[in-house]
This record gives sequence, C-alpha cells and structure tokens, in this order.
Amino acid sequence: MTKNEIISRFCVSKEFKDSIKLMHPDYLHEDLRSEVLLVLCEEEEWFIQELYYRGELKYWAARIMLNMVKSYNSAFYTTYRITNMPVPAWYDAAEEEDISDRLKREEVEDRALDAINNLHWYKRELLQMYLKLGSFRAVGKETGIPFQSVQRAFTNACRELKNKAYEKD
Repeated sequence: MTKNEIISRFCVSKEFKDSIKLMHPDYLHEDLRSEVLLVLCEEEEWFIQELYYRGELKYWAARIMLNMVKSYNSAFYTTYRITNMPVPAWYDAAEEEDISDRLKREEVEDRALDAINNLHWYKRELLQMYLKLGSFRAVGKETGIPFQSVQRAFTNACRELKNKAYEKD
C-alpha cells in the first residue's frame, strides 16, 4: 500500500474524525485536520508505511495532534490558537493599555536606548551590524572577527542592555 493510500484511508477513519472532534474550540477542527494531514504528507513514504504496518500510525498522529494543540511553541498553536481567537464583543482596543503600563513601557524603552548609546563602541557597532546583517557569521565575514568572538560580544552586550534597561535608579 502506498503512502497516499494509507493517508487517504486514515483521514476518513472514525478514530481520526473522533480525535479531531475532541479539540476545543470547535472552529479549529478543520484547521487541525489539515495541519495533521500536511505533516503526514511531508513524511517519507517508508516511515508512513512502517507506522501503518506496525499499527502505530493512529498513535503517532494522535501525538502529533496533541503537540500541535497543547504546545505553546508549536506552529499550529501560534498560527491558529493565538491569532484566530475570537474577539469578545466587550473588547475595546483603545482601552487595552492603561496609562501606567504605557508609561512603564516607555521608561524601559528610554533606558534601553540610553543603554545602547552607553555601550562600548565595539559592542555597539557589533550589535548594529548584527541587526543589519542578521547573523553572527555574516558579521564575522564582514569584519574578519571570528564567529565565536562576535557571538560572545553580542551576548555580553545584550546582557548589559537587559541589566541597564531594568535596573532601578
């Protein structure tokens, strides 16, 4: 039996449909079904066949499903559970942030900007290059500085920034 036949048979099985129905909220059933089938389709043919012939496919798919639904850092959770949450009728975006929270955030941002300006010139330049180029390797290639040195300096700069931004006067 080929991978496509196995997946076709699996997606219409009663167990799969029942397990999808157990997820809450109900409006995400189709999205979860699609994501699980996408994961199945992305797997190698020999892997799906092996799971099927050993009778482990439904357990493996159930584990994938649980990881998608329950794990806060899964792609499914971040894409569907967080972004597609229905907005309550009483929610008003204008009142979301009260003034004291906004003032605290602005104060931390000001401290962070001051901390960046007060960094040693070497760390400040590496931080700016990293933000511009996007990786330690690219910064190392551009400057001729070894990768580990760039990474270490960046980590120390970030640690300094964090400490300075959150320290109380």
